[in-house]
Amino acid sequence: MLKQMGVSSFVGIGIGLMVFGIISIVVDVANGGVFQYGDYQITKMILGSVGVGLGFGLPAVVYESEKIPYIMQGIIHLGIGCAVLIVIAFLVGWIPVSAGPVVIAAAVMVEIVMAVLLWKLVSLYYKKEA
Repeated sequence: MLKQMGVSSFVGIGIGLMVFGIISIVVDVANGGVFQYGDYQITKMILGSVGVGLGFGLPAVVYESEKIPYIMQGIIHLGIGCAVLIVIAFLVGWIPVSAGPVVIAAAVMVEIVMAVLLWKLVSLYYKKEA
């Protein structure tokens, strides 16, 4: 199980950093190449991406248990991962708290939907591998 936790952690971190990279490219292009942050914001976001990767990677060990139904494994995995994602999103500024409650709710929903879609893609990949 310890080996699986290590593998899941590295995979989660890799996916977290890949998603951060892709989103950074999209934001950079959308802003016409103006991508400026201060106060170590990029460093905070990269570390946040690592944290989110661990938040989704570590709980993935739940899939090692044959005693827990697959749907429950998914709920546990996504529940922990999304909770970590939302906390980190507030901490590093991915959720614009100054924009008001409607924008905050929309940002949280977008992040949860993205997490579920990514989970589904990874699930399909591993199902195909098996």
